[in-house]
Amino acid sequence: MVKKGLQIAQILNLLIFLSLVPLVHGQTQLSDEDLIAPIIYAPARIFDKNQSYNLLEDIIAVDNSDQILEVHVLNYDQPAHVSFENYQTGIYFIEYMTQDEAGNIGRLIRPIYVKDVSEKVDLSAVDLGSPDLKTEPVTIKVGDYTSLASFQSDHRNVSAIDQEDGDITEMMGLTQDSLNSLNIFQPGRYLVEWYVVDQANNPAYCQQWVIVE
Repeated sequence: MVKKGLQIAQILNLLIFLSLVPLVHGQTQLSDEDLIAPIIYAPARIFDKNQSYNLLEDIIAVDNSDQILEVHVLNYDQPAHVSFENYQTGIYFIEYMTQDEAGNIGRLIRPIYVKDVSEKVDLSAVDLGSPDLKTEPVTIKVGDYTSLASFQSDHRNVSAIDQEDGDITEMMGLTQDSLNSLNIFQPGRYLVEWYVVDQANNPAYCQQWVIVE
């Protein structure tokens, strides 16, 4: 579990979230039939320090092909069922992952707030919502782009909509692992991951298949 900060006033300034579990990128031989990653949904939550909670209780995973998906908590040493008794008050981020039968991976970064029993917390004025990222597979030809930077800035078949900031697609970028593995000059299929951080420092990630012909 990743601690974001102890003071509400610090929320907009302190978090620069780093991926805790790197994904495998590069060429692969997955089926052409399903190249769409599943999506995980979960609400932001507030908990008293005397509460315990199953972090998988209200998680929903939706996939275009598979009806039943298993969701995992990715944070290091973080059990699915947790007691908040020994946690400091403040905001934490929980990272979830699911994978469909075709090998497509979906991730979600979820905020929770842990407070003292007597503490009154109003988070309505604080942006805790991660941007909504959507991607579709994209097919390009060798020579369509002169550099990875030009491909990245084109944002083909990707979008990012934030509930507070609106359309922030232009802020999306490829992870460093994806930049290292994607070769737009070599025919093949590449699984890349996009990320974006909104103005309140809420992060989001989404995968995309890039087919180079």
